[in-house]
Amino acid sequence: MRLKAVNKLTENERKQVLMLIETCQKHDQLFDMPYLANTFNRYPDMPAFILAYQDEQLVGFASLYAATNFDANVMLYVKPAYRRQGIATALLQQAKQICQTYEYIEIVIQTETQQLQKLPTLITKFKVTHDPAIAEVLMQWQAQVQPIVTKETPITVRPFSQDDVKALAKIHAQAFDDEVHEVTRDLVASFANHNLQVYVFVLNSQVIGSVTIEVATPTTGYLFGYVIKKHQQGHGYGQAALVQVLTLIAQQGVKTLSLAVAKNNLRAQYIYQKHGFVTQTTLEYLVGAL
Repeated sequence: MRLKAVNKLTENERKQVLMLIETCQKHDQLFDMPYLANTFNRYPDMPAFILAYQDEQLVGFASLYAATNFDANVMLYVKPAYRRQGIATALLQQAKQICQTYEYIEIVIQTETQQLQKLPTLITKFKVTHDPAIAEVLMQWQAQVQPIVTKETPITVRPFSQDDVKALAKIHAQAFDDEVHEVTRDLVASFANHNLQVYVFVLNSQVIGSVTIEVATPTTGYLFGYVIKKHQQGHGYGQAALVQVLTLIAQQGVKTLSLAVAKNNLRAQYIYQKHGFVTQTTLEYLVGAL
């Protein structure tokens, strides 16, 4: 077996990885997708993808999402016919070595409830601790489901531009308790990733929020970074903006849109359900020290 660690995937590697993930998802009945870019990783030169080859065939894959300076999220995939050969262990070991090089102190393995139930030995095998407090619900919307049109509001939605960076950086920093300069870096980096679409929400000519869509394939997307200014919440602006975003995405040919929300955030889940999102699974996180 040969391991290859890179910080960016070539188009051919990306296609092979997507095929491998699809095979694993069908076999294991899993739903979530890894983020196949390093746009938001703290260290751009840090290898974010590890590919495992057997006789030049891609048989395993690991992704590293490392937006902070203390922990990195890892997702592991091994082709069903090549399991129980130490490939997952080798991928994880390589991921740990990469994280240690960049002085990370924790690694977080992401899995799903059904996989954890089938493979309870993952916790002891990988020497990690299951942390149910940070579990998330994965939800999906399909284009044929029409979102509920809320009452008329003066909210408009438009694509993100360079002129929006300063205002959005402040909004995101306050909402997610991040540093303004770090958010600014991520927003600027998003322009270089053609798979990312950022939409801003405008009220009376003022930017009050935004959302990011990663178009993973021509027909599938992932929604994240959904935020509204705190003092503008509770007026229906967020839901009105969501309806417009879903309409825009459907017009582009995206058939399914997924998102993750904290398992204990029942209000957010209710709002998304109201607009056609359905729960697929629960994302579980296994935390280990490096």
